[in-house]
Amino acid sequence: MLFSSYGYVKHLSDDLLGNGETHIFEFQPELSRDALFASVNAATRRSSHSFMLEQVTDTTPSDIPFAEYSPFADSARNHIPRMVWPDKPEERKGNWFGIRYGFIDPGDKITSWNMPWISEFYIVYGYIKACFIAFFIGALLALITILLSSLPHKAVGFGLFSASMLPLFNQESNFSLMTGNFLTVTIFLGVGSYFFLYFYNRFFAR
Repeated sequence: MLFSSYGYVKHLSDDLLGNGETHIFEFQPELSRDALFASVNAATRRSSHSFMLEQVTDTTPSDIPFAEYSPFADSARNHIPRMVWPDKPEERKGNWFGIRYGFIDPGDKITSWNMPWISEFYIVYGYIKACFIAFFIGALLALITILLSSLPHKAVGFGLFSASMLPLFNQESNFSLMTGNFLTVTIFLGVGSYFFLYFYNRFFAR
């Protein structure tokens, strides 16, 4: 049912209905080769993080030991500008992850392979801690989204959300790489936006 209808439902919702309201009886899956191929591709893309997580959980810690580092410490370190810390280590987790779990040839020191957050949390913290961290981060993202949505200047809140929060919902790369400039971007854009609005209202409001 998934493979025969997923692509059609997306096409109907996005192109024909313009994300408008509809009902389940309006769905009429197209059982053609192209429709099935599109649905398989879409379903595969949606589940690609699950494939990596399966590989990770199958081999850790039975064949590969848990990793010994802190994604949160790495994220905090990445907030330090390179102009302040010229020798700050570069992010190489993607290549390390790909070689460690067989996605990349061991001799390839250049190619990077995306390490989704949930896989990273598992290989560092294990099942139980990874679940708690996932719930905590989900609640934190929801809280920040609520705070940005409650700003009196809706355009500023929307801009901050689009620049800092929206990229975090597709958690395809390691945690520190995706969150390493979150505070910098949010503070810089937030302060800049309010200064812009202040001067605009002061000199051009009339």
